Amino acid sequence: MIEPTAGRTSRTGARAKTDHAGITMSKLLRGAVAGVGAWKLGGGVIGTVLIFILLWIVLGNFGMFQ
Repeated sequence: MIEPTAGRTSRTGARAKTDHAGITMSKLLRGAVAGVGAWKLGGGVIGTVLIFILLWIVLGNFGMFQ
């Protein structure tokens, strides 16, 4: 009988947790940078929100903060 977890070790599971925490921190850092950029460049509520969304997408597409 083949177990569903065959081939995985506890080390792999530990690495998966670390990667998840890294992704969360990456998203927080990306959001912080996008927020500061939008605050500096934005000219009102709608402009700031649009610039935040644009910066969030651009920073994510270029793989920054990963």
